[in-house]
Amino acid sequence: MIVGTLKDTNIFKGVEDEHLEAIEKFCQTKDLDEEDTIIALSDTDYDIYRVMEGKVGVEVNDSPGQYVAKIGKGGIFGDMAFSRKSKRTSNVVALEKTQVLKIDGPKLDEYLNSNHDVGYQVMKNLMKILCQRLDTTTFMLSMYKD
Repeated sequence: MIVGTLKDTNIFKGVEDEHLEAIEKFCQTKDLDEEDTIIALSDTDYDIYRVMEGKVGVEVNDSPGQYVAKIGKGGIFGDMAFSRKSKRTSNVVALEKTQVLKIDGPKLDEYLNSNHDVGYQVMKNLMKILCQRLDTTTFMLSMYKD
């Protein structure tokens, strides 16, 4: 089941099943209740998460309840910390009963470093996702321009 979920996740688009089966070994599902914190501002891990069911909210500047993004089924988060290997820049909180797939960041990083073709594909997909987010942010900011 997890291989199918990974296959349907944008970051793994185009990655062959044999590699998804290897990546599956360092994934785990987590069940969360409403208001459970998944990621806390300044955490130092760099795991990636995919929403399986439910919805999460992304808070910045430690402002509870003020969400800069809401991510539902199929969406990913944690990818910025993964790509930068830096502290978390936001809180991520379950907005309702939620299930996420946690992908161990260090193990994924190690796998991608030892399988360059897969690493290239994942990073290319990650770049597309981040560019889409930047386009959306640019558009939203342009709406507030004087």
